[in-house]
Amino acid sequence: MWIKEIMPITATMALLILGCQANGQTTQPSPPPHHTQPLAPTIDFIQKSPLAFAQIIQPGDRILFVGDQLTQYRFYTRAVASALLCIMPDANLRFFNGGYAGATAASTIDWIYGLIELTRPTVIFVCLGLNDAMNLPGPQTGTKQYQQDLNSLIHQIQPHARQLVIISAPAVDTGIHNLTVDHENTKLHKMAIASQQIAQHHQVGFVDSFIPMRLALLSANRKGQNHGDLSINQRLLNEMGHVVLASAILYGIGVTAEQLEPTGWSPLLPRDMRQVRGILGLRIGVPDLSAAARSRDLYLHIIRFDEIFFEAWRLAPRMTVGPTQTELIAESEGVWDRVRVLTSPYAATDK
Repeated sequence: MWIKEIMPITATMALLILGCQANGQTTQPSPPPHHTQPLAPTIDFIQKSPLAFAQIIQPGDRILFVGDQLTQYRFYTRAVASALLCIMPDANLRFFNGGYAGATAASTIDWIYGLIELTRPTVIFVCLGLNDAMNLPGPQTGTKQYQQDLNSLIHQIQPHARQLVIISAPAVDTGIHNLTVDHENTKLHKMAIASQQIAQHHQVGFVDSFIPMRLALLSANRKGQNHGDLSINQRLLNEMGHVVLASAILYGIGVTAEQLEPTGWSPLLPRDMRQVRGILGLRIGVPDLSAAARSRDLYLHIIRFDEIFFEAWRLAPRMTVGPTQTELIAESEGVWDRVRVLTSPYAATDK
């Protein structure tokens, strides 16, 4: 359960608490040394407890991720998919990436229906806000327009899925420890709170990625790592950062460390997983090399499916030559069959 407040502590301590809580433990931190700069007077977690996993993800679900460039990168969605496929190997889950670079809560309305028709989702994750935040002129600007746009989007797509979950946009890597002077993250923080309010209004799921990723980014910087280890151009998340984001999302939807650890979940190469393991949203031990290799192989095979689906959804309708959308979807089905084969060892282990 996300705790409501933590007295002044470093980001590393906060993440240690998250890890302990994910394993059903609680730890009372010691006060930091006087020379340690506090993250903030208090840390108020937006999402207070995980969702009920069994209600969010069920056998046979077709899971669609809707978002902006963060989602279009496909890293965090692929990492989440590789975890859930191993946790539920016999569930016949399907995953579709609906990321659209530059998308806002308002502009998503223009293309979302075609995507829903193509994928026929039963679960929709919506992660927007990075571009909406850039459209706000200053940190003190309210989020009324964003709330209106997101409210309209959720209202229109909610009837098309059994479950809908709003994921707040993650923090960006500004390197600024004091949130009160970190104007970009201040806006994203306000929008995360607004996203939660919209989720409550529509009685849909909510997962906060802002606070967990802000803590992870600050923790990486405080540990003396090179600034930008989790980000591109010291701002947006890179592949390593996306894996940390995926772990926060998995925790937020109710996945436990006990479910994830036996799968050997390792989307990254072992040396990269070592760098991020200490700041994952779920504390899992180091898997043996064969389990890690098997997990990464599954992650890599999803790449090809994502590429073909992107071509079918975004490119084929505008092309006058080349394979049609129908042909590409058929090709993607064959690729997904290979992904399904790679999950069979997990089914044997589960039994």
